[in-house]
Amino acid sequence: MKSPFVTLSRIKKFELDEERRRLLAELEQEEINVKKLKDLNEDYVSEKEFASVHPELCNFGLYTEQYLKKKKALEHQIKKIRERIDALRDKMSAIYKEQKTYDIVEENHQKEALKTAETQEQRMLDEVGTNTYIKKHS
Repeated sequence: MKSPFVTLSRIKKFELDEERRRLLAELEQEEINVKKLKDLNEDYVSEKEFASVHPELCNFGLYTEQYLKKKKALEHQIKKIRERIDALRDKMSAIYKEQKTYDIVEENHQKEALKTAETQEQRMLDEVGTNTYIKKHS
């Protein structure tokens, strides 16, 4: 029969794996949004250069206004994603700590059981030795 601590440790390992999957998904989302922000900034720079060369063709002020809205929205999304990433990392840390606690408790129980078994075996061997000694000398 398995110890309940082994079962609890396995459950925590499963929870840790699930949180790791969620973390990877959030990291991918962060990477996508950071790339979008970088592309948006590069587009803005190229549009700025184009507008400086051809001021009569476009309304750069309107473009800048839209750019700032998109930039603010992306920065807000990135901030929210990073907050979720931090929360996931904290949760993973707590789960890992619990798992390690269960592992240590189980290890201590195994050591104690081994020590008890060795003590009983030594008692039995002592008794056999004592009985043998008594038989030889009586």
